[in-house]
Amino acid sequence: MKKQLVSILFTLCMVLCLVPLAVFAEESTETPPECSCETACTAESMNTDCPVCGAEGALPENCAQCAQPADDAAAQPEEKVSDPQPEGEVSAPQPETALTALIGGSETPKEVSNTDELTKAIADSTISTVKLTADITINATLSVNRTVTLDLNGHVLKYENDQTHGGLLAVESGGHLTIIDSNSNAPHRFKPNSDGLWVLDENGSETVTGGVITGGTGYQYQKVHPNGQGYTEEAGGAVCVKVGGSLFMTGGNIVGCSAMSGKGGGVHVEGNFSMTGGSIIGCAANRGGGVHMAVGENESATFSMSGNAIIRCCKAVSSNASGGGVYALGAFTMSNKAAISNCECIADSSRAGGGGVYLAYHNKNTEFTMSGNAVIENCKVTTSSPDSWTKSYGGGVFVSSRSSLTLKDQAAIRNCSAENTAGGATYGGGIFAEGTLTIAGLAEVGEGCSAAVGSGIYMEVGPNFIVSQNLYANGGVIAGEVVLNNSSTHGVTLKITGSDESVTEFKGSVLNDNGIIEKGKFTGEVTNNGTITGGVFNNTVSGSGTIKDGTFNGTPALITGSGTETDPYQISTAAGLKWFRDKVNNAKTKEETKICAVLTANIDLKNEEWTPIGIGNGTENNGATIDFPYSGTFDGNGHTISGLNVNYRNKNGGLFCYVMNATIKNLTVAGSVTHSSGDGVAYGGIVGCADSSTIENCTNRCTVTGNWYAGGIVGWSTDSDIIGCANFGNISSPSFSGGICGKIGGQNDAAGIDATIRDCYNVGMVSGNYAGAITGQSDSEHIDILIANCYNVGSLHGSDGTGEIIGALFGPTCTTIDNCYYLPTGNPASTSDRVNVKRTDSKTAAEFADGTVRKLLKAGERDNHADPWADTCQYLDAAGKTLPVFNGQGDAHDHQSNDWEHNDTEHWQVCTCGAVFNKAAHSGGMATCKAKAVCEICKESYGSPDPNNHTDLKHIDAKAATAAEEGNIAYWYCDGCGKYFSDATAKTEITRADTVTAKLPQPTTPPTAPPTAAPAPQAAEQPRRTAQPTVQPTAAPTVQPVSTIPATGDTSSPILWAALLLCSGAGLAVTAYKKNRHRS
Repeated sequence: MKKQLVSILFTLCMVLCLVPLAVFAEESTETPPECSCETACTAESMNTDCPVCGAEGALPENCAQCAQPADDAAAQPEEKVSDPQPEGEVSAPQPETALTALIGGSETPKEVSNTDELTKAIADSTISTVKLTADITINATLSVNRTVTLDLNGHVLKYENDQTHGGLLAVESGGHLTIIDSNSNAPHRFKPNSDGLWVLDENGSETVTGGVITGGTGYQYQKVHPNGQGYTEEAGGAVCVKVGGSLFMTGGNIVGCSAMSGKGGGVHVEGNFSMTGGSIIGCAANRGGGVHMAVGENESATFSMSGNAIIRCCKAVSSNASGGGVYALGAFTMSNKAAISNCECIADSSRAGGGGVYLAYHNKNTEFTMSGNAVIENCKVTTSSPDSWTKSYGGGVFVSSRSSLTLKDQAAIRNCSAENTAGGATYGGGIFAEGTLTIAGLAEVGEGCSAAVGSGIYMEVGPNFIVSQNLYANGGVIAGEVVLNNSSTHGVTLKITGSDESVTEFKGSVLNDNGIIEKGKFTGEVTNNGTITGGVFNNTVSGSGTIKDGTFNGTPALITGSGTETDPYQISTAAGLKWFRDKVNNAKTKEETKICAVLTANIDLKNEEWTPIGIGNGTENNGATIDFPYSGTFDGNGHTISGLNVNYRNKNGGLFCYVMNATIKNLTVAGSVTHSSGDGVAYGGIVGCADSSTIENCTNRCTVTGNWYAGGIVGWSTDSDIIGCANFGNISSPSFSGGICGKIGGQNDAAGIDATIRDCYNVGMVSGNYAGAITGQSDSEHIDILIANCYNVGSLHGSDGTGEIIGALFGPTCTTIDNCYYLPTGNPASTSDRVNVKRTDSKTAAEFADGTVRKLLKAGERDNHADPWADTCQYLDAAGKTLPVFNGQGDAHDHQSNDWEHNDTEHWQVCTCGAVFNKAAHSGGMATCKAKAVCEICKESYGSPDPNNHTDLKHIDAKAATAAEEGNIAYWYCDGCGKYFSDATAKTEITRADTVTAKLPQPTTPPTAPPTAAPAPQAAEQPRRTAQPTVQPTAAPTVQPVSTIPATGDTSSPILWAALLLCSGAGLAVTAYKKNRHRS
């Protein structure tokens, strides 16, 4: 009875324990209470009727009306909760499509981390400083009409709006915005795009440290034109400062902003902008890639850069672009260490001006002053059209008419350029000026600058004509070329003058076209086609202008030596060469023309028209000496004078006009020598006319066009020797043309050889009435002439006669051609009479290339003169062939050929230039008993077969002879040569008969034997069965059943109730069973 009672109690306990769990499960699915308050609860007054606020322990923060104030909820976007405003400081929210008005001020910085906080903070009149604590993106311009400071704090303020262009900040009249950055070390990465804009990109290649304003695309606002019409202005990718507004920037960075249809990629200024720090980087616009200044009729704009402020990598891009870094219209200053660098102005179809700065004029004069260590560097203007109106002006600065630029202290403009990718005109690599320039103190302009005209400074009279346009040379240094171009017909004066005791040093050349030079120290060459009234000139002064006063020191600073044969003038510059020429041409006596010179460097004359040296022959006219020839020694010392441009009229032409009793040696010239009009007679690359002189070891690479006699080296050689010279240029004349000499002859009747051309060659094209590869005409009427050890591979074109050596012959038979060679296309002379030809013949290109002709030339006679021929032939580009050359000559060349030539022992290739290369003995391959070896290089057979190399050797097995047929021994047989061998190495040769074995004799029939009983077969042993190992079954893994019992508290499951009843019934059954068993 006792046990029965216990079972019943146990069952009841189980049932009762499940009841509260089921109740809790039902309660967990109920909807939580909602706040029903209409007004916000406070700690003193909680709404007890509200299921939330009236609950025990509820706090005011639980009230829904405290989480979103009723007066602000309607203005908030969905799912956004704004910070509560202190009482009395709540301001109206800013609409997304309107300009946000920023007013007010306070001393404590307001920290903001999102757009709404930024908008509200800077809208509060009690907040004076707004400090970013996170990166913020806005989609509408913020307008400033009060005094406020924005601290970027190392973060990014970005404009992003795909629908509307806009800037980030607009400073209205009366507004004063200061941009600072309290965290200048925060890194941000940018990637320049194809337009030059720097785009924020975490994988970018450029890093900017500190806070950043970026993404602006140009603030748009309405303006009124002076004609009364309204229009929309797009200006200021980052900040637009309107008239009466001010911007102060002490730190931070404006990066990657633009106004591609307007002005001021970074900042547009109509009021005042002071930049004492920070940077503007990678911005772009139509005008003023970094900063654009603008003024109206009664307005003034100012912009100052100081401290370490920098504008870099900005661009102005349009068909008429201006101001890659800054477009200035008003007052602009740079001081301290302010810098504008790597900015560019790009125009593709019109003009580009001011790679660094463009100084504009519009009813107001623009004044730009650089002081301290301010610098503009590595800026450029670029155009890309060859049209005459497409020009690049002012790689560093463009100074428009009525504007002015002043550089003082140690300010500098350097490494700037004006470029045109299509080869069009470029002016003023450092400065292009239509206005006024002042260089003072220790300022520098033009170092490393470049342009086609005026690499340092180019000045010309502008369109807004003024009475005087000056370059005030009050100190400092100007490097590069300076050009004064006064083409005005309006009485404007363009001049270099001064207003200070200090003077500017002009290190480069100066070209004065119709201007005036009053002051300056000139160490470069001066070409004066205007007027000189003062200045110190330490170099050559030439030109057709007027000299009224000045100090002229004559010898260029770079020339040394005294001009004697033992101490010649040492010349290394074009200015020095021109000075030498003028000294010869201005000689008053023959002795003054005997000065000597030696080149110490290559000289580029830059295609400037050249007046030849020695412009006369010393003849007299009515007792008055006209001009003198050059009679000294000029040693090129192995150097080249390039850019030679001779267009001389009425006299002989060349680097030298006329030389007598002179020596010209070791010199190469390149350029053009042309007779255009007048009675000029002889033209040559080196000398027009040589009389009783020696021209030795000289090379011509000029195109020479003559009027009567034209020669590559000398136009007309009289009683002179031409030795070891070569011509690469094209020579032409309507009369006599020669590759080396137009005419050789003389007046000396003394016995012996009086005029020679020895050890010379021609590869140029020669054309004329009479064309000779070495000389156009040989006139031996009064003189014996020798042409020896020469060759020609150039083409000849003559209407009346051509000769591979001489074009035309005059006089008796006193001309000798000895040891001369040419390609098999012609004859030594146009006629076979009146010429003595010895050891002269045509040769193939291969013979010229392989050294055959070179050996013949070197073996020639030369009367104790040195042998000039090199020991090996070299390739010459001008001829397209490999040829005999002089020591030190030859051009780089890779021999090419797809074909091989060969003989029994060697193979080689022949280049198109005629040279044999890759010559070597055959190699590789293997000869066999029936075939020669095949060369691995040229694939041709060579040598003899190898009788001991049997590649087709076959082994034949031994075969026993029978009575019916013969057998054979084991042997080896070669299919190639048909021989038999007894060994595998084919060392022992045998005959076919040696391999055969004779038949066996016929067998005798044996007696018949009785059959023998076959033994009984043994029972085969059965294989024993091998015991197989017992395979133990592998126990299957126990699969745990997934419980189907519902979770406690789940009152909706019938399975739960069935399980509980089953347990209860089992308990009762056990109790009853034990009771019955006990009774029994």
